[in-house]
Amino acid sequence: MQKKWRKANALQKQIEELEEKKKVLTSSSQENERYVIQISELESQINDLKNEKRRLKYFINKTKESKEDKEDDYSSIFKTYLSITKDKTYDKERERDNLRQWLNLTNQNFTDKLIKHYPVLSKSNQLMDVCCLTALNLSIEDIATLLGIGERTVERYTSDICKKVGASQGRKTYFCRIYQFYKRVGGVI
Repeated sequence: MQKKWRKANALQKQIEELEEKKKVLTSSSQENERYVIQISELESQINDLKNEKRRLKYFINKTKESKEDKEDDYSSIFKTYLSITKDKTYDKERERDNLRQWLNLTNQNFTDKLIKHYPVLSKSNQLMDVCCLTALNLSIEDIATLLGIGERTVERYTSDICKKVGASQGRKTYFCRIYQFYKRVGGVI
């Protein structure tokens, strides 16, 4: 960030120097027409530098805002994780993205890789919710309670997930073993 500020300050100095040269040439140009081309080139350079300076300042401001937003995001992501694992509460619509981000942060971009390799899973929020909650090592009973569905439905979703990712068996224990293996090696199911 300090490099960007230094660069913006250096650009300001260059702008000032070029504007000074322009003043000198402008006063001379009345006497000599050959400086007209140099003046227009200097004006072009000044405009280019001003545009670069504006872009840098915009980037600096966006970076500051982004850092503040990230701190808030991390806090809400962690709160979601705690509400799921400790309080056993989960608001699917509000906290779904935070849960996925938590798994990305703590498990080598697990949900992003899962969606990339198996885009069919991303078409169903229920299947992705079961994947994510399973990745937190929650029991079928806990997953069913959090999602407000029956345990048999969770087992059916787990079986569907296994079929979609090409796993031969469709039980949660098998899915968990696959997940734990890929978590260790940094891959995706």
